[in-house]
Amino acid sequence: MSSSLTYEAHRYGKDHELQRVGVWTLPDTGSQSKEPWIIYIHGGAWRDFRIDHKTFGPTIDATSSSPAFAGFASVDYRLSPHPSFPQDPATTPAEEYRNARHPDHICDVWSALAFLQGRYGFGSNYVLVGHSAGATLALQLLMGATALRGSAPPADAALPRAIVGLEGIYDLQGLVDRLGPAYGELFEGAFGGPETWAHVSPLRFQGDFGGRGWKAGELVVLGWGPQDELIDEPEIDGMARRLEKDKVRMLVLKDLEGTHDGMWEDGRPFADVVLKTLAELKR
Repeated sequence: MSSSLTYEAHRYGKDHELQRVGVWTLPDTGSQSKEPWIIYIHGGAWRDFRIDHKTFGPTIDATSSSPAFAGFASVDYRLSPHPSFPQDPATTPAEEYRNARHPDHICDVWSALAFLQGRYGFGSNYVLVGHSAGATLALQLLMGATALRGSAPPADAALPRAIVGLEGIYDLQGLVDRLGPAYGELFEGAFGGPETWAHVSPLRFQGDFGGRGWKAGELVVLGWGPQDELIDEPEIDGMARRLEKDKVRMLVLKDLEGTHDGMWEDGRPFADVVLKTLAELKR
């Protein structure tokens, strides 16, 4: 990690050990910085505990030489059960037991953003970056109550200046239809049966992505690359058409290099998208 940054881990919730956020700041970071924060939501299919907030490290290393940021944060959130790593509820402490079900994941993201904004005072001056399932969560913020089963967000948090979705999952049923039932088994663990999928899929959102106070000047960036072995090109193209329908300012990048997890392991492909996003915001 860059030696110029200071790292701290914070808890934003009391119920689970995964309700935590890692923060990397410059010595003079404060609420008066004109540069945006970069906040990351990791992927891992809503269930893989081996992919956590520290997996943003390579991207931070590849980005932090740029002066165009005020700080970095990376959000962990409660996870759903993983069939390859079962836990015994009788012997596993409650704060370690991974049994989250939607909307737990997105509620944690709202709470983490509210915590960060309260502590560091940056308001809406941030870029929210999500990878894979994290990209789903990032776009679900714009869906408001629809992505929360009709409930209000659990915490009052300002929406970002830009959302970056990297290799994102945007249409659960569409992926199952194109790529097979194994995806359905994964989604059921996080969301329940297929009858729930349309309500949580950003591509199938029945509302207006430009609503909820999100101004027309704000930006969504969609990133993907042809070496991605888990998410196909129609997923990105479909989400782009959906955003275009609501006249959301958008940048689509389909030339990222690396496999689905290889991109965050390298860090440079994600850093390149982040820097292009910051440049686009200044146009």
